[in-house]
Amino acid sequence: MAKTAHCIEVRSGDGTLVLSLHFVEKEIGPTSRTETTSYKKTETKQERRQSNGSSSGEGTITDAQKRFMFRILADQGIEKEGAYQFLKENFGVEILKDVSKSEASRMIEHLLGKNGGGNSDGPPF
Repeated sequence: MAKTAHCIEVRSGDGTLVLSLHFVEKEIGPTSRTETTSYKKTETKQERRQSNGSSSGEGTITDAQKRFMFRILADQGIEKEGAYQFLKENFGVEILKDVSKSEASRMIEHLLGKNGGGNSDGPPF
């Protein structure tokens, strides 16, 4: 590997040395197999978390979407654990982190009674 040494000096107006910075620049070769593998595993976990295991890469429900749905339900008299159970049942999931962003958006539209959020008979799924 090639190495290059550098020195940067900062001096005051009268020439007095204020700061001397020494560093070595070296050429970085290919990373070791374990570093590459470790990085790929981390990247895969992040991708999985963002895409919710789907190939669309859409991502999972955001905290803002969850808060908004809980606020809408509270305004309708469904609060705390009741709201959580309502959402889990209507999404058909065990935990809300398994809900996609688009599913959450459709549920919000449904809860607000907007068109496109499903019919008025039941949840938009």
